Amino acid sequence: MCDELVEISYGRTARAETVVGRVLAELLDTVAAGRSPEWRHAVGHANAQWVEACRTEDQLTAQGRSMPLRGYIPHWGISVDEPLTH
Repeated sequence: MCDELVEISYGRTARAETVVGRVLAELLDTVAAGRSPEWRHAVGHANAQWVEACRTEDQLTAQGRSMPLRGYIPHWGISVDEPLTH
């Protein structure tokens, strides 16, 4: 499903196959209405990064592993859109 959500985020697929994909496509179309293609691309890129961050965390959790702190700090900034400073 993550692959589909990344493709939808970037606008590279014409039709979503899952309910989540259809909802994401509708949401992105709604927030992009009346905006420039550059704006839509920026929002799509940010959303795709978030999906990838979630995928990474999910894969590690499924393996019973966790991310080392130096890898988690940049990951955190993407996954919650809030830089973690120290």
